[in-house]
Amino acid sequence: MARSFYYLIDGLTPEKGQRLKKALEQIPEISSVFVRPDHGVIELEAARNPEAQVELACAIAGTTLRVEVKKRSLF
Repeated sequence: MARSFYYLIDGLTPEKGQRLKKALEQIPEISSVFVRPDHGVIELEAARNPEAQVELACAIAGTTLRVEVKKRSLF
């Protein structure tokens, strides 16, 4: 059963967001990726918390993972 995870990303631009999305889509445990560069947030659907994979993908994309956030604090 997939759950949603939200992460605040420093330095997220539309171009870096596309690189981040491509990197995260390669991970089989992550079922979907939504990038919101205007909010600096990515939303992932995964069975388990993919924070370690997000940190690695951020390094690839040239961004920095700041913190995991709860949905109710975003919208």
